[in-house]
Amino acid sequence: MAGSPRDDFYFPGFAAPNLTPVPDDFFDLLAPNLSEAELRVLIYILRRTFGFKKERDAISLSQMVSGIRTKDGRTLDLGTGMSRRGVMKGCAGLVEKGIIEVDKRLSDEKDHETNVYSLRFRPAAAGAAEVGNVVSYRRAPRSPGVGNQDHQGRAPRSLRVGNNVPPQHDRSQHDSLQVTELQQQPEPAGDTSSAPVVVVSEKPEEAPEKNALLTRLLECGVTRKTALELLDQHPTSAVHEQLEVLPYRKADEPAAILVQAIRESWAAPKKFTRQKARHEREKQEVAARQEASREEAAEQAQVVSYLDSLSDVERSAIETQAMERYRRVRSGSSVDEFRRSRLREGFILSVARERLGIGHGRREEACR
Repeated sequence: MAGSPRDDFYFPGFAAPNLTPVPDDFFDLLAPNLSEAELRVLIYILRRTFGFKKERDAISLSQMVSGIRTKDGRTLDLGTGMSRRGVMKGCAGLVEKGIIEVDKRLSDEKDHETNVYSLRFRPAAAGAAEVGNVVSYRRAPRSPGVGNQDHQGRAPRSLRVGNNVPPQHDRSQHDSLQVTELQQQPEPAGDTSSAPVVVVSEKPEEAPEKNALLTRLLECGVTRKTALELLDQHPTSAVHEQLEVLPYRKADEPAAILVQAIRESWAAPKKFTRQKARHEREKQEVAARQEASREEAAEQAQVVSYLDSLSDVERSAIETQAMERYRRVRSGSSVDEFRRSRLREGFILSVARERLGIGHGRREEACR
């Protein structure tokens, strides 16, 4: 996932203390509960937003992967140091945990443009934070920057980070939210950025399957709100099939294609249909062979048990009958040759099977 650290890397030391304000909850609550991919993505978003006196910022996938280089060749940052897959997984995890918000914007051609990222704050925390200068954290379309005033000449309201900043969204409450929740939670007053939870299923027994599909949709880049709507409005079988088909569509924007395919019930590509049919035939053939093996093993155990229950006289009679059959197949063979033959046991089992009425003559035919 992450790039290998360079063995020859040596940090020369920090420059002047130019700072990026970071909420205390990042250190106290989030860092111990996030994966490495989620941590790297969150740190990068913090740097590109609060580090540049912004509430939100448009960040491309390539910037998160490889960093930002200016037109004159200067390197502003090196990104997260992860692959595209690692970045997408980290973003999906942060959205799922309610830590960030992603505004997936579409152009007039319905193609994805650069996503806009921001931290997710509780309504009570929609004031501002201050670290030396004033940094606005309000969720308004226009917000004053660090050290600036608003359009009426007033400094924005502020709270000092590390002192009395209200706690962020309780992760335990977020984790307790199940996709089987029957009521639609109302939007908090004054917070138009928080989307209501969409009803997904009224059947609790469907929860595990829908939770798994929800995770897969998020990993493909679908927003949580859209994923919940899809699971509420379409059968789980249809969502599952479109997820399986997605790699065969070779889409540049897999999330947009996946959502459209589910909503419009796209037919599967012929290549997928052929491979699925072939896999089904192979599965049936394997199941048939396994069933045949089980039946043969059961018959073998029955025959062995039967032979063990015979007296010496009865066993001798079976061996004599087996030897006669062997000599008919191998004309001119002697008794000693039969007893030394590796086929002797097969002929004895064949006679025993015949007497039990199972697999009549099968072993004998196999020896011919």
